[in-house]
Amino acid sequence: MRLPARACGAVLVLLGLVAASATGAAAADDPIREQGLWYVNQAGLADIHQRTTGAGVTVAVIDSPINPGISDLVGTDLTVHEPSYCAATEGGAALPASTTDPSAEHGTAMAAILVGTGAGVGGEPGTLGVAPGVHLLHYAAVTGIDDGDGGRTTTCYPPAGVDGSPIRQAVDDGATIISMSITEADMDWSDIAYAHQHGAIVVAAAPHDGGVGLRAPASGNGVVAVESIGPDGRLAAGNNTDPRLTVTAPGEYFATTVPDDGWSVYHYTSGSSNATAYTAGALALVWSAYPTATANQLIQTLVRNTDGEEHELRHDDAWGYGAVNVRQMLEHDPTTYPDENPLLTDDPDVRPSLAEIDGAATAAPTSAATSDPAAEPAAGGTGGPSTPLLVGGAVALLLVAGVVVAVLAARRRAAAPPPAT
Repeated sequence: MRLPARACGAVLVLLGLVAASATGAAAADDPIREQGLWYVNQAGLADIHQRTTGAGVTVAVIDSPINPGISDLVGTDLTVHEPSYCAATEGGAALPASTTDPSAEHGTAMAAILVGTGAGVGGEPGTLGVAPGVHLLHYAAVTGIDDGDGGRTTTCYPPAGVDGSPIRQAVDDGATIISMSITEADMDWSDIAYAHQHGAIVVAAAPHDGGVGLRAPASGNGVVAVESIGPDGRLAAGNNTDPRLTVTAPGEYFATTVPDDGWSVYHYTSGSSNATAYTAGALALVWSAYPTATANQLIQTLVRNTDGEEHELRHDDAWGYGAVNVRQMLEHDPTTYPDENPLLTDDPDVRPSLAEIDGAATAAPTSAATSDPAAEPAAGGTGGPSTPLLVGGAVALLLVAGVVVAVLAARRRAAAPPPAT
């Protein structure tokens, strides 16, 4: 994924808002309001965090810019790589990776799903992270600037003076899990091979467009490709299907903050983007509990402990290997599984090829993450007045041909496995 080395338009960022406001006492009394934390409650994360928080694991998010100053990110172990990998014009200066403008909406949400403190704003419940103890690295590699017509421009020009790939940089900076809720039309598959060679797990979102087929990086050989389910344990509307889909995971009805009123408003968000961040966090929790496990063994335990039971490999195009289950994974030592990535295939049409992955790895990573001190979370949070949680719809935070997914959209009527826990 060499964003600075390709033409504009290879990455599409479509962020849509469809929400109705619930104000005053009605918001506080609305039972739907509590659904924003269903993924925490169903999984029993409060109890799980007594055992493991992801401490000792470094996770990278490659996404849009981020606002590290929101209350849910203040005090977390977050490093923002500056600058971004995008410019507003060909050969122009790189845009900042941290910002408070609307382009930071998606990346901020993904970071909060991973490490959010749940501090909230004005009495509203915030976003609670799946793995709040991880060291989180953030790389801005796509844009989402307001285009003036109610949408976001998707142009990402190669900036002057910024070389390399965010995937390789994340690996070099020590990330062992890379979460990518984006798709890339001009994928450099050697970057995925580089991650495999250095023992990093790449987790990527399936294109949440209702179609059939994965796209890069989710289509990459050995990559964990993720789709979304809701609190009822059913597949989300708009889910993709593919013979190489890896897992489904909680992704619907998450409460995340948006730029409205100075980042003091929470909306419901839905889609495979959320499910990808959730899955990356789940892997981090298990890796922290079993630090001697390899990346391959973590993937093994992910796919062998879905739906609330340990099982041999079994696959469905719509569900992948099943619904992610954190508690179930923690009950089984991943080091007892084969040290082999079960997602690798010798299909000559799948990249990177086994030969590319098995090729001699380059020198071990040595560089350190680059951080702009101004991008670090400041103490005290953002403050602000009491704000309503918007409950009438959803923000479909979906990248590349993403579609706005209404919270009350009809679900596919496939037989549902037990809710992900």
